[in-house]
Amino acid sequence: MKKNPVPQRGLARYPSSKLLGYFHSSASRTDEATLCAKPFSAKRPNGFSLFELIVAMTITLAVMAGSSTLLSRSFAIRSRENRKSDGLADVQRAFNLMSRELAVSGFGLYDNGIVAGANDSNQTAIHFRTNLNNTNATTTDADEDVAYIFQPASFSIMRYDRNSGTMTELASRIDSLQLTYHDLAGNVLNVAASPQLVRNATGITLTFGVTLPPINGVPAFPMSLTSEITLRNAPETLNRY
Repeated sequence: MKKNPVPQRGLARYPSSKLLGYFHSSASRTDEATLCAKPFSAKRPNGFSLFELIVAMTITLAVMAGSSTLLSRSFAIRSRENRKSDGLADVQRAFNLMSRELAVSGFGLYDNGIVAGANDSNQTAIHFRTNLNNTNATTTDADEDVAYIFQPASFSIMRYDRNSGTMTELASRIDSLQLTYHDLAGNVLNVAASPQLVRNATGITLTFGVTLPPINGVPAFPMSLTSEITLRNAPETLNRY
């Protein structure tokens, strides 16, 4: 008795050769669809390109150059301010001593104490006497016959005590010294033309000039400082009060 074959379901009814061809064609279609959906792109390597590195180095060098310039300028300004402080300290020291001694010029005498003469009292030097002892009629003691002299060669102001013979540097780093003599009415006395006019002076104006030198691009900076001194022992001043 011949049996009828049992019908096969699914893929079992297809020969193996047909199955292999089907799966091969399906995989090919899938790969083609994938290639069409996702375009090919090469993966970028890690790190920077040569152009990017050059740009970064250029920017870094520019920033460092700017910082170095600012730092150098700040040091130059600091150095100039230090010199300015030193110059002002010298001027202040000269102001204090000259103002104190010139204010009492003529004490114990019958005039303002300023010695007249082209080489004694002029625009850059002053020679004065004071009877500080005031127990005798002479000015032969120390600090009673003094001269202030500006020496442009050394940029200094010297104090010379004629009685003791001592010469002292009062201030340095001074570029100029100008002495202006005034009478009681405030008029300027032309002592260059008439040196004897210093006997009529009741006040003196001291003008100091200090110039700070240029440093690393910072220009020179001139300064002028002025001090007014009243000759308290001048006869005109005493008669007024």
